[in-house]
Amino acid sequence: MTWDHVVALVDSLAWPAIVLVALFVLRRQAAAIAASIAARIRDPRTTVTVGREGVTLQQAVAEAQARHDPIIDKSRTDPEFEERLRTWLKDNGIQASVTSFLYGAQYEAARAKALADLIGEPKHT
Repeated sequence: MTWDHVVALVDSLAWPAIVLVALFVLRRQAAAIAASIAARIRDPRTTVTVGREGVTLQQAVAEAQARHDPIIDKSRTDPEFEERLRTWLKDNGIQASVTSFLYGAQYEAARAKALADLIGEPKHT
């Protein structure tokens, strides 16, 4: 076996080996992505369309996003509001990201309290 054969062998095995190592390193992230896509497809609000352009997933707008919500409007217009809200969440013992808190249906009552505390508007029921 000459050096040319060794180089050709290493050249042939390099890319498959790199791909296998990358898949091994990223296996949890790939599984999480696949699970997220599967959950979105199972959601009854999601419409799946397969066409010439590929697969399209369209999800109906959540109720919190469809209506006018002063706390969401404030988060979009005031650059410092997100940090105040993050502190408010921590102070009130709410374990949620700012995005989850603003758009998640399970936080509607807490959003009303945050609205009163942070913006000074009356609580909505």
